[in-house]
Amino acid sequence: MRKSFVAILFLAVIAGCFLLLKRSPGDLNETANSPSPAAFENSGEHTAATELTRPRWNKPSRPDVSPNEVPPPSNAILYGPADFARGELQNIVVDDGIKLGDNAAFVPRSNPNFRLFGNFISPEIDSSQPFDLLNLNLQASALGENEVTFEIRTRSRDGFWSEWQEVSPERMKEPLPVESPKSTGWQFRVVLFANDSAGSPKVETISVEPVSNSQQNFSADNNAQ
Repeated sequence: MRKSFVAILFLAVIAGCFLLLKRSPGDLNETANSPSPAAFENSGEHTAATELTRPRWNKPSRPDVSPNEVPPPSNAILYGPADFARGELQNIVVDDGIKLGDNAAFVPRSNPNFRLFGNFISPEIDSSQPFDLLNLNLQASALGENEVTFEIRTRSRDGFWSEWQEVSPERMKEPLPVESPKSTGWQFRVVLFANDSAGSPKVETISVEPVSNSQQNFSADNNAQ
């Protein structure tokens, strides 16, 4: 039996040598270079880490923006007590705004419903840009029976002034077209009416914003979207 075991072992060695000689060198290199199962398991983690740390050179694309799509800056001018003090005052006093004085000589002939009136006239104001429209706003508080009238006029490119135009509170809700396109300046006046100075209305602030047609069209397009 010992001879049989030796014979079997001898045949196994010969068979192994025969198979080893039959394989090519390339097969041996492939075996040496083949990654282990652990390497396959870790390859996904390595790729993910590489993607996270790789610099992103491609910036997000942005659509071309036309200069006309940039919102125009507001040119609104707000007039308060300090500004009112620089205007022309006719039976008007400045007190956190403008209100009636007590000069009984200022009797309104055009408005017989009241016994007292006063005028405020602003200086002539030069616009920083030509305008076709005016956005107007007037903030006033009223006590008792009284009335406030707001009027404005504009200066054309040729230097001529328009007639005074009365603007009601309802009309101030929309942009006011001016008489001459591309006007260059404006002036406003406020008339206060009451039966006595104690019942005077008080105008606290006035806002005037010159607007060109192109600016108005831009705002209208944005509101429509």
